[in-house]
Amino acid sequence: MSEKQFKKILATGASGFIGGRLAGALVERGYAVRALYRREIIPEHLEKTRNLGAEVVRRDLSRIEHIRSAVRGTDAIIHAAALTSD
Repeated sequence: MSEKQFKKILATGASGFIGGRLAGALVERGYAVRALYRREIIPEHLEKTRNLGAEVVRRDLSRIEHIRSAVRGTDAIIHAAALTSD
């Protein structure tokens, strides 16, 4: 698929190791990205991704209203979020 098929990609788990690097790589390749994180503080790597042009939003995927708002306006979802501890 070409980049032009997707206007915006939602990348979940952007505060984590894999999701964060995924979001950054997508932005660097010219995709419009909404990078989703749930931690209270945005990690430094995610701030850099925001500075590259990503839309960075804090959402909790255990709440349906957060999921709805996260996916609104996106054309594709790459789900890299995981709960690694309570």
